[in-house]
Amino acid sequence: MKREGVSALIFDLDRVLVKWQGSHDSEIPVNIIAGLAEARPDNLARTIKLDDSDWITSLAKYGVDPTDRETLEKIDDRLFTWVMSSSRAEIYPWVSGILPKLAKTKKLALLTNNGIKSARHHLGNLLDLFQVVKTWDNVPIDCKDIPLLKPAPDGVLAILQELKIKPEAALILEDSMSGVIAGKKAGVRSALVCWEDNQQESLIKSLGLEEWVFTILRDPNDLLEL
Repeated sequence: MKREGVSALIFDLDRVLVKWQGSHDSEIPVNIIAGLAEARPDNLARTIKLDDSDWITSLAKYGVDPTDRETLEKIDDRLFTWVMSSSRAEIYPWVSGILPKLAKTKKLALLTNNGIKSARHHLGNLLDLFQVVKTWDNVPIDCKDIPLLKPAPDGVLAILQELKIKPEAALILEDSMSGVIAGKKAGVRSALVCWEDNQQESLIKSLGLEEWVFTILRDPNDLLEL
């Protein structure tokens, strides 16, 4: 399965390096947004539903301004505390063994709509293996109106520039449609990660977008053959 010309791997964090409990649409305690900005949660509701891969823009339906970075940072802090207390996420066991091997032969980058605090917590010293790290909260404030790295191609393009490589030399490893779209817009091939049951594979097939995915990975050991 050796992929010719792949010199850089762009990893997503959630469900690629970090295992999550639950689906892409997560039920979040309503107090995550209570009292912030113009947030208007239903007083009768105990939870709100956010799309894990697009949590910033999905906050808009609850009255949160997705361009208000100060409010987003507060929400991100609350989300991080909740995730840590509820043990909803943990690094996949294979990561500590395979990632260092990949770093010896490939350039590695991390691209996630999650925050830098979460990346540091889950990856620890392994974060140092990535030559470029792009999270929603380490993008310059004037970079875009909404600080969302995917499905916009900006984050992918920034990584290509910093690594000094062409799009065809990179492969983005994603578990969701938003990342696949970001790669497509940037001219980068995508590998759909399906370590477990991934409904995104069915979604891509139902939309007739199979050609957008270069390969499907179901075994982490296949990463060593890229």
